[in-house]
Amino acid sequence: MCDMEKGRALLDGETAGNKKGQVVELLLGQDGMITIYLSLVFLLIMGVSFCVIEGVREYQLSSLEEDAFISAGRGILANYDRQLYSQYQLFFLDPRERSGLLQEGKDILDQRFISKGFYAASCRNLEAGEEVFATDRQGRVLHHQIRELMNYETVGEAAGRLTEWIGLLQKEDYDRQRDRIEDIQDREEAAEEEKESKERDGNKETDNTAEGDGNTGADDGGTEGQKDPAASPEGRRWKALKSTLSGIIRAGILNYVVDDPKILSQARIPEGGLPSHMTDQGGTSSVSLPDISFSGLGYVSSYFSHNLAEDYRGPVPLEDMMDIQYACLHFNHYGAVVNKEAFLKYEMEYLCIGRKSDLDNLKGVVRRIILLRFATNFAFACRDSEIAGEAETMADILAGAVGMPALASAVKASLIGVLSYGETLLDVHTLLEGGRIPLVKSSDAWNLTFFNAPEKLAEKSRVKEGRYNLDYENFLQIILLCQRKKVRMLYRMMDLMQMNIRQKEAGFFMKDCLFSFKLKGSLYAGKWFPVIPVFDLISEKVIHTDFTRVFSY
Repeated sequence: MCDMEKGRALLDGETAGNKKGQVVELLLGQDGMITIYLSLVFLLIMGVSFCVIEGVREYQLSSLEEDAFISAGRGILANYDRQLYSQYQLFFLDPRERSGLLQEGKDILDQRFISKGFYAASCRNLEAGEEVFATDRQGRVLHHQIRELMNYETVGEAAGRLTEWIGLLQKEDYDRQRDRIEDIQDREEAAEEEKESKERDGNKETDNTAEGDGNTGADDGGTEGQKDPAASPEGRRWKALKSTLSGIIRAGILNYVVDDPKILSQARIPEGGLPSHMTDQGGTSSVSLPDISFSGLGYVSSYFSHNLAEDYRGPVPLEDMMDIQYACLHFNHYGAVVNKEAFLKYEMEYLCIGRKSDLDNLKGVVRRIILLRFATNFAFACRDSEIAGEAETMADILAGAVGMPALASAVKASLIGVLSYGETLLDVHTLLEGGRIPLVKSSDAWNLTFFNAPEKLAEKSRVKEGRYNLDYENFLQIILLCQRKKVRMLYRMMDLMQMNIRQKEAGFFMKDCLFSFKLKGSLYAGKWFPVIPVFDLISEKVIHTDFTRVFSY
């Protein structure tokens, strides 16, 4: 029995030894090494492939997230105010859409991604800041939009008009120099003829005086009487001209230059709530121009005693021309209607003056045109030999009649000034009635003389056109060009836009019109191969991407 047990134990030991030997042989054999090596290589390749695939997915996902973020911002900008664009071709976010701005962006982001799939992602945070509105930055926001619009539409036209004006002024200067030489020659000839005529008239008056001295002495007891200045033909002409102009001024210059004052607009802007009032940028002009008074002869000095340099701001850049050209295309003025439903009828006049009523703005523009035209008309009349000769003759007679010949020069200047002012009134009347007047007067384009002035002023005769002519809109542009503060015009534009849009959108305010904003957001996406341990070592289980971008029109 013991021998049998010993034999079985010996047999089991031999079997176990054989198994161990086989394992050792398998581990040390060439075929086993290749299998283990290939398995390890396969696992390494699979791990690298998964890393590459996940990296490519993460890169593509970030690109898709950025595109989606940009689409969200642009989708928000798509909610621009349609009425504002329709009337003024400007892009601002509709104030009614501003409260839902972030929700609109989140909805767009959710539409671009699905909850499950290879490119699954979601938006967990979205906020807006650094908002810029239409009334911010001293009007530069509106100026930027106008510039971009006019760059595509009328920049060539605006630049061409400015170049044309400069060329006209240069050519007119050359023509004035040529006419001045001719005037000097004509003046010398006229002076010689006038001198001879005075000598002949003096001899006749001496003979008549000698014959009538006896009768005069008998009637007056030998005393000498002074002549009444109004008794002479020159005195009567002066009295008639002065009476006509004084009557025009008493009745109101606007009533004269407009044929039917009853049709003038009486509209007034509402109190408060306008961009120019809230920002204090649309105040009225600092230059106040009173009506000229002919109660005395000091009207010229009183009229020019105002510091007009306050409203002049030097050379005009092309961008300012774009703003003015835009205003001409989109706003009404006297005699031209762009928008029949506009709150104010004289919108361009409001841009120039900035007062509360159409009537006050029109008066302010008329006064400025009178100032501009009176200066050029007076300068021409002083140079013109015919006008200067008539004024000198009348001045000598009037000053001599009152026994103060030393005042002849002052009386002459006054006479020329009165005639120039009458010519100016006819110019302004022609402009407001839709006509055109010469850029600079010439002998052929001058209308009044001391003989026909009362009749032509009473008839409101239309003035003659010259070689180069301007209309009422051109003078409005000149007044706007001379404004010292461009900001005033921009904010007054926003006043007009707000008043007109509010007639259809009751809650519309330019201060609520968004131009640009900064959008910040965070997008999250899960890892595609989180089961592989290596990904937990090299990165987080969630892809987190932050975006910040400024969106503007």
